[in-house]
Amino acid sequence: MSTDGNPFGTPTPAANSAANPYAAPQSNVGAASGFGGGGGPAPEVQSLKDIWLKWDGRIPRKAYWQFFFLPLFAVAFGIGILSAVLGMGEALIWILQIAAIYPGIVAGRKRLHDRDMSGWFLLLGIIPLANIALLVIFCLRGTEGPNRFGGDATGMY
Repeated sequence: MSTDGNPFGTPTPAANSAANPYAAPQSNVGAASGFGGGGGPAPEVQSLKDIWLKWDGRIPRKAYWQFFFLPLFAVAFGIGILSAVLGMGEALIWILQIAAIYPGIVAGRKRLHDRDMSGWFLLLGIIPLANIALLVIFCLRGTEGPNRFGGDATGMY
């Protein structure tokens, strides 16, 4: 520590930060292996448009629930309230269902890719009781590190 040029006489950090007992701890754990320990560059955070419309890649649990399922559920709930109050919500529900088909397939496929599973497992959604297994799969943590569908998506959001 030194008081180089400091008019108040308080210590200023020296060139060697190891001598400063109040310095924040430094770590280089991820420096050699890249983001998430998977090796390679950090994945870019996907925009909402990419999550809903772009076929390739992976999305972690948080992104699926936060940016797809919960907003869709909230809109459907709001339309249900409107239909009860105004009595004309049936057409709005049909429009919402038709509009949600493509983004639902894309987001579900990406969620399965995060689990290192094929997008064809989405067909479990049309089988009674097997759709519960699909919901459980969507709740499970994705594979750590890169898999055949892309880099690690865990730390993206």
